[in-house]
Amino acid sequence: MSHRHTTCGAALALVAFFYAMPAICLAGETVDLRPKLEPGSTYYMEMVRDNEQTRGEGPFGPARTSKSQQIRGFMRKIESRSPDGGARAVFTYDRAKMEQESFRGPVGFDTDKDPGGETPNPMANIGRPMMGKSFTLYLDKTGHVTSVTGMEEIYEAIEELAAGAFIFEGMQDEFTAEAVSFVLGDDRMALYPLKTVSTGDTWTKTVRFENMYMGSLDFKYKCSLVSVSEVGGRKVAEVAYKGSITQPDDAKPGIRVFNMKMDFESGSFTGTATFDVQRGHFTKQVTNSEMATNASMVLGSIDKPMAFKQSYKVAETIRFMSPAARAKQKAENEKLGVTERAEAEKAAAEAKAKAEAEKAEAEAKAKPDAPSEGE
Repeated sequence: MSHRHTTCGAALALVAFFYAMPAICLAGETVDLRPKLEPGSTYYMEMVRDNEQTRGEGPFGPARTSKSQQIRGFMRKIESRSPDGGARAVFTYDRAKMEQESFRGPVGFDTDKDPGGETPNPMANIGRPMMGKSFTLYLDKTGHVTSVTGMEEIYEAIEELAAGAFIFEGMQDEFTAEAVSFVLGDDRMALYPLKTVSTGDTWTKTVRFENMYMGSLDFKYKCSLVSVSEVGGRKVAEVAYKGSITQPDDAKPGIRVFNMKMDFESGSFTGTATFDVQRGHFTKQVTNSEMATNASMVLGSIDKPMAFKQSYKVAETIRFMSPAARAKQKAENEKLGVTERAEAEKAAAEAKAKAEAEKAEAEAKAKPDAPSEGE
């Protein structure tokens, strides 16, 4: 299951190398925290999620914790602005990585490292169909997403290859208009007060996410402007935020998946973000979030649902970079993928040769000794 609903997001700046430089504090400075949605502006946005899922003790045995990582990369372009201040933003999938623990060790797939599709596995059947496909978010003047187009075609392309796969069934919530509207739109805009603020000022905002499995969830932000400074010749503002995740009284219900129902219990998040005044958007954001749920599952002819606790911890990072920097990153990852596949093939060949040698040795020992001459 995609656990984007457990966190509000995180990011690593395009200008990261500047942050090793000393910051010059600008006491008493104000900053206009409104996004600049300039037509034609394009950058690469990479979301990295490190997930930790814990299933509590119950009908499936003792408590168990598993870890996974997901990366989604998009080229984002502001296609146009409307007279009333709204915008049309086009997102094109450019990278998909999935990795999770298994009893055999980490299992995963990365479109950057295997663009030619040389690694067949269920994760590849989800990642490959996304590549190069676009969807559009329509934003009003406050940055709120009013509509989404293009996600149905992307879902159908993935479903054609991955339908029936266990991992796809648990990730369907990621490929909906509601999900991308929240993850790439409303949740990204939650940190903007949409006005000029000074150090120490605070503001609040609530954004709602219609989660496929748990129903409506409200993310309630409390933000504050911590400082304004100059770093590497650029004026930046530091924002701190924290909040709670709650289920509203008028929540829409979620659906069952694999005969399992998930009921929301509680959630919270904390984070910090850096706003680049010249670029007009947040370029660094780090968030940690937690969520607790009560799950129940019906199996076969068992009348009473089997209940257990399920909790999630998510650390999410978003990297922003120019198209040129992204092209360099992509080429380096592809080269690394070639090296990793060669090493894996070598290790597999050595393991096969060793197994064959051990088999031959065992068979030789099992053969009866040949009779000596004269017997």
